[in-house]
Amino acid sequence: MGAERHPAQDLPEAQRVDYLTAVAAVVLADGEVHAKELEQVRRLCGVLGISKEGETAVLTGARTRDHDAAREIVGNLRYDSVLRMSLITDAMVVLFADGKVDQGEMEALSEYAALLGLPDSKLVMLARYVAAAIGTDGGDDAEAEKLVEQLSEGLGLIQRPGTIAYLYRTIKK
Repeated sequence: MGAERHPAQDLPEAQRVDYLTAVAAVVLADGEVHAKELEQVRRLCGVLGISKEGETAVLTGARTRDHDAAREIVGNLRYDSVLRMSLITDAMVVLFADGKVDQGEMEALSEYAALLGLPDSKLVMLARYVAAAIGTDGGDDAEAEKLVEQLSEGLGLIQRPGTIAYLYRTIKK
């Protein structure tokens, strides 16, 4: 049995570059470009088979963040259930790479979720999924949990502990 393919892998390269441009745009959401975040973007470029020229365009986008272009790309994926979930989880993996989630990054994720028609509660559920994947890939489970907690607090969901507890129990099953 072969390795699982990325949902965006079969798109034409121009669409894969757009997809990754939107993912990479969150890198600058906190006002800083972190090397670990860029490394995750580079890894995604490799997974999606992006050409050197395409990778350069994606990385340039990460460093300059064209907010309007990223919003348009994300909005265009609203009705593609597979790619919209993939995009938001890829963005989380990139943001979690530096070991913290700050206010600007939380706002970027929340904005993407809104554009994709995902409520913040689902965003936290996805964050738990991504954090669990990071933890099982040799990462620190406590560190991953801290990232999800930061995201939850930033989205104001910590004010609804019943929702968080429910989501936590759902993911842990």
